[in-house]
Amino acid sequence: MSNKRPLILCTIVCLLSVAAACWGRVIPFAEQWPFYEALRTTAAIVFGVMGAWVTIIYPKALESILKRDYTAAGVEEGRVRALLLPVKLSTGVLVAVLLVGPVSVLLKHMVTDTAWLPIARGGSFGLLVGLTLAEMAAVVLTLWPIDSTSSELKQAKDHRAEVDDRFKFVQKR
Repeated sequence: MSNKRPLILCTIVCLLSVAAACWGRVIPFAEQWPFYEALRTTAAIVFGVMGAWVTIIYPKALESILKRDYTAAGVEEGRVRALLLPVKLSTGVLVAVLLVGPVSVLLKHMVTDTAWLPIARGGSFGLLVGLTLAEMAAVVLTLWPIDSTSSELKQAKDHRAEVDDRFKFVQKR
């Protein structure tokens, strides 16, 4: 089931985007654009925060991955890859949103037949919904390092308490 999970999620996102494209034919681009701007801001924040998490928490693993020395990365490689997933999603969203602006201006000045307007609006809204769902996934995935870090801290604290309990009767000189 875990191998099929990304495929199922992508299928759901695509279906919702197609449905949004059908419903979005009546929504003017001017009403959609503020959502693109918010999406761009959110993606940039997630990109920056997760990039910082990776470089702060796993600097050696990141260095070994960048040098393509996977033997040195060890267990941390999987964690770094998991941390990079929201960065990848946010990068894709950022690239798409950055392209929407110039393409929309270009289409506005090139297309003279207004019969295409509902199709363009619907396509834009479908893209907006798809990108929003992708960024929502990236935002949810940012919770993983917080959960992982808190469980690692708890394990370290429990280990320290266990060591202290073992040696509490040993006299200090």
